[in-house]
Amino acid sequence: MIVDDITAPTATSPDDVVTCDGTVSSIKLTDIADNCSIPGTAYELSGATTGSGFGDASASLFNPGVTTVSYTLDDGNGNTSQYSFTVTNNEIGEIVVTTADGKLTVETAGTYQWITCVDSSVLDGEIASSFGYGVSGEYAVIVTQSGCSDTSQCYTLDYTGVENEMHQAYAIYPNPANKYVSIRMENEHTNVILKVVDITGKILMVKELDRLTQTDLDISRFKAGMYLINIHSDQLQSVARIIKE
Repeated sequence: MIVDDITAPTATSPDDVVTCDGTVSSIKLTDIADNCSIPGTAYELSGATTGSGFGDASASLFNPGVTTVSYTLDDGNGNTSQYSFTVTNNEIGEIVVTTADGKLTVETAGTYQWITCVDSSVLDGEIASSFGYGVSGEYAVIVTQSGCSDTSQCYTLDYTGVENEMHQAYAIYPNPANKYVSIRMENEHTNVILKVVDITGKILMVKELDRLTQTDLDISRFKAGMYLINIHSDQLQSVARIIKE
């Protein structure tokens, strides 16, 4: 008696996959079954990545973009079944950072977090595309796109020789101080943001003013030690050191 095999093999297909570096842990078919034999497995890649092979496609390196992975099961008796899903590589390309006028500016799209290079500390609140901390050092930026993050190389900001020139535009007193410090500008400044940060970069106070010629900051609740006052305005970007007694 001859029995015709008319039943196609079956399997469970992976869900769609997202990767940040072009590699995947496992995208093989599972639960492969057939009523007569062990079916052969072939795959084809199309879209951002092209290629083909037999067995498991997990070792493939996927290009940025969307790749469709199509598996075909063949039981050798004329019965086949197909399974398809996508692998999306959201890998961030080159992170472009430019330096000008004491600032670093990211040209790569995404969201940002600036860090120090000396210990990779996050600079609290520094999430804009442009960054000028006012303190000489090496800095980098973490760029995030579509759930994937990468860190730029380190860039040096050197304010040596310009700090005194910047401080001629304003005065901070008394310094050292116990309860209050006053900031007096030589000329009126507009769209002003004052930030008091500790030596780790943690923001302790933010004060925003449409216009500034003079203002007071209450530092009475701070512990004794050194702090930085970041001054950002339409006319100036600077950092001053103060001592809390």
